[in-house]
Amino acid sequence: MKLSVLYLLAVNTALVFLGVLAAYAATHGRRERRGMVAVAAGGAVWAFTVAAMALSDPPLARVWLSAKYTALGVTNIAMFLFIARHTGVWGRTTVAGAAAFLAIPVVGHLGAWSDRLGVFRDATFGRAYDLTYLVRLDYTGIYTLTTAYHFALVLVGLGCVVVYMRRGGAIARGQGGALLLAMGVPAAVNVLMLSEIVPRVFDVMPLGHTVSAAALFWCVYRHQMLDLAPVARHALVDTLEDGILIVDGQGRILDANA
Repeated sequence: MKLSVLYLLAVNTALVFLGVLAAYAATHGRRERRGMVAVAAGGAVWAFTVAAMALSDPPLARVWLSAKYTALGVTNIAMFLFIARHTGVWGRTTVAGAAAFLAIPVVGHLGAWSDRLGVFRDATFGRAYDLTYLVRLDYTGIYTLTTAYHFALVLVGLGCVVVYMRRGGAIARGQGGALLLAMGVPAAVNVLMLSEIVPRVFDVMPLGHTVSAAALFWCVYRHQMLDLAPVARHALVDTLEDGILIVDGQGRILDANA
């Protein structure tokens, strides 16, 4: 079987898997299912744009490049917001605060849709393994700023997980590995692509996000990450003088205070 066929099969498998996760989150009544849907659906759209660009002629590939860049940004922000809020680090914010938080990515991603807007310039596409891929692209300061912003979100998200693990007790420490996986895998895959360790023709970022989303869903639906927020845990469990054990529906001990 051709390498291009295997690659497209992997990307489309990721697309279907993420779509199923989004549908599952939408139909199950967790209290923050919108965040779960955004993470999975954003990843599914991302995978679709990657496959569409690989199968397009160069003129149309430029459009799919912009769509892919936008989907990447939406997915990364959704992942960060979900983890930051549910590790107890990010609280409610004002409209002004949300606008400030989104200002850089909105400008960067909207500007990517036209060369005249000064984010991407002179995109050059080529063909290899029967696939269309980006050979060369001139970046501007806006693109660099937007990319640095997204990497900063990854680092802050990892910091949120560390705080969560330190404050949340045994159950949070058990979930921390999966949360670190959720934030760290896409960043690691992106580094592999930027360094061209992975050939540029094969955009494997959606595959990395599939691992990331699966880890996040495992935390939420298998180990009930949202059932006891770390702030509530600290307030209700650690401050009590009585000995407390927290168990799940099967009687397994999940946590205990000092």
